[in-house]
Amino acid sequence: MSENFDPVVGEQGSGGLDPVVGGLVALQQALASPDPQVRIRALKDALRHGEEGAQLLIKVLHEDEDWQVKFTAWELLLKSHNPQHVQAAKAYQIPLRQVGDIRAKKLASETSAGLT
Repeated sequence: MSENFDPVVGEQGSGGLDPVVGGLVALQQALASPDPQVRIRALKDALRHGEEGAQLLIKVLHEDEDWQVKFTAWELLLKSHNPQHVQAAKAYQIPLRQVGDIRAKKLASETSAGLT
């Protein structure tokens, strides 16, 4: 094994190979994509990265401009088993008129009733 090997970044020796980016770095890069579908796919892996991933979901919930991306972050936080993450989702007022999705309305009513 080369002394310039990082299991997350990949081989960085002088062999001309480009680094293979993974982990939290790859998640952050995907969240910077202009394509909302790329961001949505990336969000689905966020909680695998522990608290850092959860914080990215919360950041996306407050800062992303696409309602579908926000909704995905909101939904993932609500479904997590961490009470702090669930509370962060419940504290965010998702604009249901933009969502236009029955799932959002159903989840919002269940959340308000304390059923989740």
